[in-house]
Amino acid sequence: MTTVIDALPPAPSTDDPDNFDPAGDALLAALPTMVTQQNLANAEVSAAAAATAASAALATLRASDAASSAAAAASASAATKWDAVTIYADGAPVWSPTNRLPYRRIGAGSGGADPASNGAQWAIQLLGIGLGGVSLTGNVALTSTSPGAISVTPSQPGLYAILPDATSCVASAGRFAIYNAGDYDYGVKDYSGKQIGWIRAGSGATIGLVDNTTAGGIWVSAGLEKTGVTATLNAPGIRSNANNYARVALDATRTFILFGYYGATGGIYGVVYDSSSLTWGAPVLIRATASGILGAKALLSAANQVLVTSVDGVALEAVTITASGVGLTVNSGSKATATLGSALQDDGCGLIAVGSSWVIGYGQGSPATGAFLRAISVSGTTPTIGAASALNSGANGITPELYASGSIVRALAIAPGSGVNLTCYPFTVSGSTLTPGTSAVTMSLTSGAGRSYRKSHQSSNGNIICVTAEGGPYASVFKLTGTVEAGSLVGLGGSWLTTPFVGDVFPLSASKTFVAVSDGLGSYTANILTDAAGTATAGTPVVSSPSPTTIAKVALAGSIARIAVRSAAAVVQVGYDCSGASPSIVATTSTNRDVSLPEDGHRLTASDQVYGVGDAGRGWDGCFSANSCRLAKPLNISLLAGINGAANELWGLSNMPGLGSTIHRIEAAA
Repeated sequence: MTTVIDALPPAPSTDDPDNFDPAGDALLAALPTMVTQQNLANAEVSAAAAATAASAALATLRASDAASSAAAAASASAATKWDAVTIYADGAPVWSPTNRLPYRRIGAGSGGADPASNGAQWAIQLLGIGLGGVSLTGNVALTSTSPGAISVTPSQPGLYAILPDATSCVASAGRFAIYNAGDYDYGVKDYSGKQIGWIRAGSGATIGLVDNTTAGGIWVSAGLEKTGVTATLNAPGIRSNANNYARVALDATRTFILFGYYGATGGIYGVVYDSSSLTWGAPVLIRATASGILGAKALLSAANQVLVTSVDGVALEAVTITASGVGLTVNSGSKATATLGSALQDDGCGLIAVGSSWVIGYGQGSPATGAFLRAISVSGTTPTIGAASALNSGANGITPELYASGSIVRALAIAPGSGVNLTCYPFTVSGSTLTPGTSAVTMSLTSGAGRSYRKSHQSSNGNIICVTAEGGPYASVFKLTGTVEAGSLVGLGGSWLTTPFVGDVFPLSASKTFVAVSDGLGSYTANILTDAAGTATAGTPVVSSPSPTTIAKVALAGSIARIAVRSAAAVVQVGYDCSGASPSIVATTSTNRDVSLPEDGHRLTASDQVYGVGDAGRGWDGCFSANSCRLAKPLNISLLAGINGAANELWGLSNMPGLGSTIHRIEAAA
C-alpha cells in the first residue's frame, strides 16, 4: 500500500484555554484531508484483497495442472523399454530407445521393429501440457492432455490419429487442430476405434467434442472427409486393363490382387497387401503373354492358396499361387493347360466356385464359335482342367454368366444372332467333370452385342433374374428343380429401342426386383418384377422423361428404393415406393451433373451414406443419402476398375498407358 494518512494536529484541551479555539480550528481543518487519504487507503486494501483471491485461484488451477501432469507422468512411467521379441498386449506402454518417447501397442503381438519407425504397430503417446503443438509422421494416440495443434506428415497411407477417451475430456469446440502436411490421406478414429474420417493432403481439420458420456464420445469436425485412400501400390512398367483384374481375400487382413495387361508385351501379376502391418509384397509375374491375355480370374482354392485362370490366344491355363505373409510363389511346375478351338470373342471369362470344384465359362469366336464351360479340380497345388462342354455351338460366342446352386453350375448363355435363344443351362459338377441337366429358354435374341445388353443376378431364393434390352424391356426368371431349369418371361412395359443396357437392377426381397432402364427414346422406365415361385409378373411401369446417360442404384431403405439418374442437365436421385406390386415416385433431389455415381466399380457404402468415387470424366465424387445428393471432395483418382471388399471398401485400379498401374484401397466412414 502506497497511500500515507497524515497525522492530525493536537486536539484542543480545556487545560489550555488560551489555545483551545485555534487548536480546534486546526483539527477541524485537517479532517477533510484525512477522509480523502483514508478512502485511497481503503481502495488499495480492496485491490490487494482481490489480487490475493486471484492468486489463490491460480494456485488451485496450477495444482490441477500439476495433478494432470502427475497422471501423465505416471502413465509414461509405466512404460518399459521396448523389446523386439517380447509379446505385448493391446495398448501396452513402452518407450523407444531411439528417441526416448512413449508408445502404445496397436493390437497384441511381438515388439516388432522399433516404435520410432513402426507406426503400423505402435502409436506415439502425446502427454505434455502446454507444449502448444507437435509434428508427427505416423499413428498417434491422443490423450486429454495432448497438445492441441498437430502437424502430421504421414509416411504412407493407412495411418491415423486416435482421439482420447472422451470421458477424460471436457466437451468443447476445437479440442484438436490437425494439419496434413504430407502426400497421403490421414485418418482420424475415436477411442473405440471407429473411423470418423480422413484429412486430405494439404488440408486441415478442427475437431471438437459434443458428448463425453462414453469413451468413444460424439465428435464434430470441420475439414474431415468421409472417404480416404488407405493403401496405394504403384507398379511402374506393369500395364493393366479391367478384364484382367481380380481381388481375393486370403484372411481377415491379407488381400490378393490379380492385375495385368492383354497386349503382346504384357502379362498378369499377383500381389498381396496386409492391412495389419500396412505392407505390400512385391508384384510377382504369374504368366507372360505371347499373343495377348484375356479374362484372367482368381479365386481362393485353399488356405493361403489362390487359383488363377487365363487365356492367351487359344491357350487356357490354370495355376495355383501359394501365399506366405505378403510373399507369393507361383506353382508353375504343376499348372494345367488346355487348347481352345479358337480365340476368345468378347471381353474375357467367368470363374466360379461350385462345391469343391471351379468352373470357367468363355465364348469363342470364329471358326469354333460358341459359349463353353470347363470344370477344374485342384489336388494340393495341382489343378486339372476338364473337357469343354458346349452351350450354343455355332452361335456367336458371348461369355456366359455363371451361378451356383449347390453342386450345380448354371450358365446363362446370351449370344445374339437370328434364332439364338436366351437359355439357362444346368450342369452337375464333380471334380473336373460336367454332366448336363435340362436347360430352359425364355426368349429369342435377334440383335445386339451380348452382355452389354442385359443385367442378371441370383436372388436369395436361388432363382436367376435376367433383364434384357434385347428386343424390348423383358425380364426372365429361371428356376432350378433338381437338374431341370424352368423359365418364365414378362414384359416390363414402355416403349423401347434396342440399345446397349443403360440402367440398373437390384433386389428388393427374395421375390421382388426393382428395375430402371432407359428406353433409348429419351425416357426411362421403372418397374417391379415379382417372382412367384418361378413365374415372372410385372407391375405398372412408371415412365420418366429425362433422357438418361447413366442410371445407378443407390440404396434400399425399408420399402423405398433410390436410384441416381444422370441426364444432360443434372444428376437426380429418385425415390420409389416399392411396397406394392408397382413402383411410385415419392421423392427427388438433384445436384450438379459433374459428379460420380455409385455405379459398379465406383461404389462405397457406409451406414446410410452411399458414395460414387473415381469417375474419370467427373470433377467431383458424389454422396447420396436418404434426403440429399451432393458433391463430395474428390479423391483425385481415376479408376479403370473397382472391386468391393466390404461394403465400405473398394479396391480400385488405375492404369497409366505405357507407364504402369496403381492399386488403391479406398474406404468410407459412417
